[in-house]
Amino acid sequence: MKKPFLDFIKGNIALMDGAMGTEIYARGIFINTCYDELNLSNPKMIKEIHRSYIEAGADIIETNTFGANRIKLQKHSLEDKVHTINYQGAEIAREMAGNKMYVAGSIGPLGERLEPWGILSEQEAREIYQEQAKPLLDGGVDIISLETFSDLHLIQQAIIGIKEKYGVPLMAHMTIGDDGNSLFGTPPERLGVKMKEFGADIVGLNCSVGPKIMLDSIIRMIAAVDIPVSVMLNAGIPQNVDGRNIYLATAEYFGEYARRFAQAGVQVIGSCCGTNAEFTKEMQKAIQSIRPRKRIKVRPQAVSEKELKPEIPTYQRSEMARKIHENEFITSVEIIPPRGIDHSNALERAKALKQAGVDAVNIPDGPRALSRMSSSYLSLAIQEKIGLEVIQHYACRDRNLLGMVGDLLGAYSAGIKNILLITGDPPKMGTY
Repeated sequence: MKKPFLDFIKGNIALMDGAMGTEIYARGIFINTCYDELNLSNPKMIKEIHRSYIEAGADIIETNTFGANRIKLQKHSLEDKVHTINYQGAEIAREMAGNKMYVAGSIGPLGERLEPWGILSEQEAREIYQEQAKPLLDGGVDIISLETFSDLHLIQQAIIGIKEKYGVPLMAHMTIGDDGNSLFGTPPERLGVKMKEFGADIVGLNCSVGPKIMLDSIIRMIAAVDIPVSVMLNAGIPQNVDGRNIYLATAEYFGEYARRFAQAGVQVIGSCCGTNAEFTKEMQKAIQSIRPRKRIKVRPQAVSEKELKPEIPTYQRSEMARKIHENEFITSVEIIPPRGIDHSNALERAKALKQAGVDAVNIPDGPRALSRMSSSYLSLAIQEKIGLEVIQHYACRDRNLLGMVGDLLGAYSAGIKNILLITGDPPKMGTY
């Protein structure tokens, strides 16, 4: 009789299977197809893929249900088949795994942002994840695996929703970028700590980057938590070699890195996008003789005190925010930045508005896509020289993420606390 999965990994390094989507695509199924629905229309193919990973030596196989939530299935008019697709996916995997292997129920992001950036509330997200988890559990999975999340807030709802409702073993994986941090800049140490706090039994990283960057980040996560850590590697990104884009991640390369991850203390190791059973086979060879490493003592300083400071309530962040919170009537007047270098006229107008009792001034950012003085500079000048609160408009049309982060950090440091983010008018100048 097999042990519960969490007991199994106390004395063993568990090997997960590899990519499902890559293998489906390799069998001629177009990417505009709902891959999760193949559990119903082509279960034979899904069984063949599971079998290939089982024969390669995997200890755990994952269900073909990564995108089988209500929101993603709705795009294929299959939102009424959430239960059927997930239950069938779990049954197929359970049948192939038998009683000796483990089955993980694969659950991915929703494809929608949470409020205030999107339309979903926290409660709605939790209910959607509960809806997907139930048929997976009914179908016989041993553990739920949350994968490829870039938003810590969203994975929080998935973990809490599933744990509170069903109390089952759960793995949680975030993605990182080339800098080793999440899409929103959260370092791996904090990702691990927060996922543990949310209730995950195993925390880790998957997809997004190749093995080398992933190893550096996973070592940092291991040092920050005292629970098992998991990793699922993808084939990385192609490297330009003499003008050719070449994938350097071979099955043998993955085997070598599987050994390194195991020696670093990772207890669940698998692969994802761009891999197949050959990768799993080489990984199994590499880790079969390695036992789980004794964990080092967790050091609380892995997450800095600065990161743990309580968030400032919105109504305390600016005078205008306070007035909105207290339902005060607010007046705001727009001042357009000058086309040249002389902003004295704008300052005079701001001074007159302040004397008239106006609460704040709006500073557009290149209105009508014409060349004007920076809204950031004029906002700072008015706020410092006139003492009138500003609402700086910030157009995203001509900036990348790195530039926007720098601008917003600078604005905060300069004391500008009100930002209105806009798309911006299409450029009219230059060869754009």
